[in-house]
Amino acid sequence: MILFGKRKREEKARVERSEKLRQLREFIYLDEVSVTSLLSSREGKVPHEFTDSASAGMKAEVSGQVEAGVPVAGKARIGSKYESSRSANSQVVSKATIQTLFGNLHASENALLAIGELKERVLPRDLDSIRRIVSDGAGEADPKWMVPVSELRRGELVEIEVELEADPIFQIGTILSNLKELADESEDLRKQVSGSVFEQLEGLNRVLDKLMVGLIPIRCRVVDWVLVRSAQRDMLVRRVLSDALASQGPLEVEEVYLVADTEQELYWKDVRRVLFSSSRFRVFCRLNGDGFNPAWNPVRLTNALEKVHPMLGRQMQGLSLDFSHAVSAVQTERSAREDNRFSALLTYAELLARENGYAMTVEDRRELTALASQRKDEVGSVGDSREAFASIKNWLGTKIDVSANSRFDSDARYRAMEMNGLVPGGEGKGAQFMVEAIDPEMGQKENLLDASVIGMYW
Repeated sequence: MILFGKRKREEKARVERSEKLRQLREFIYLDEVSVTSLLSSREGKVPHEFTDSASAGMKAEVSGQVEAGVPVAGKARIGSKYESSRSANSQVVSKATIQTLFGNLHASENALLAIGELKERVLPRDLDSIRRIVSDGAGEADPKWMVPVSELRRGELVEIEVELEADPIFQIGTILSNLKELADESEDLRKQVSGSVFEQLEGLNRVLDKLMVGLIPIRCRVVDWVLVRSAQRDMLVRRVLSDALASQGPLEVEEVYLVADTEQELYWKDVRRVLFSSSRFRVFCRLNGDGFNPAWNPVRLTNALEKVHPMLGRQMQGLSLDFSHAVSAVQTERSAREDNRFSALLTYAELLARENGYAMTVEDRRELTALASQRKDEVGSVGDSREAFASIKNWLGTKIDVSANSRFDSDARYRAMEMNGLVPGGEGKGAQFMVEAIDPEMGQKENLLDASVIGMYW
């Protein structure tokens, strides 16, 4: 019993010590201007240095005695004492880093957050009454577990956990830029990505990159909250609580996304390492509007273009929204073009064999398929296409005596490409793809929390 009580006291002391320590964070993004601005508005002044003083003292004493002989009075003692003291003072000056200031801001605002971290993981016991609050709006919601969307106000601070990911338009643009750099260095890769669609997208990407003006838009799925819709009101509910309520009956639950424009220079790590992996991070941010945004434009400079010319801004916004569809078209076209090139080589072999009265066997077709699959990427320029078709003719020459009719050979190559939707050189006839502006209001409505990011960490 005594041992149990001792362990309990030690555990309590450990918890108290851990609560006094600052939360251990590793930042990947931190906006120093926002931190100092918000801290100044609350505290009035921001400390830049901390001074710790320490002093130490030492005291020493030395004494001595001697005896003196006196005939009448006997012996007498004569003594002396020497005392000295010394003290030392020291000061340690610590510089206040941006992480320190963020810790002060977080500590001062933690109890005031509109959406904060859940420290107690134990679910409420009375789930029936909570379900009535969520479904019927009867009763007051506990802000630790539920937040009505109508109560979210512009300027409020929130801390949420998200799957961090860049907006698709930035991901696609980054991939295209890297692909363009690699294609400039590699002739083989340049042949594979060359085409009118890729060139149009690469040009569009340059325009969008200018409009981004150094900003990286992010679109992140919120991990710890979901939206529960009801006839009375929409409410943000902790995901763990929503799962528990859903086990008792169906709920209309929807995902929530955090959208924001972040500055590329404020990332502490390479953006490709943190924005392309969907890793989970905590985000401390400030809301840019009341409630949810039904739509969001990741290219904010298009709003300024609307002031110059309304149609121009609208078209640029449509281009940015349709960018992902354009890339899907590139992938579809590239796959179809590769299939057509492969089929053109097979057709060419069939035409040569038929001209020379040869019926290919099953083994012949197996060998032909492997060879055509190997050489299909060479069906590009006129010169490369001729070499690829020549390899097919040489293979067939190992089976039969192929006619040396150059006129027929040239006509067979042209017919093989024509029959498979290609023009001489191996490019598809349908390679033209024009990106058309779409109406941004016709897109799918989403539950978007538009915010300004102050810090991202784990």
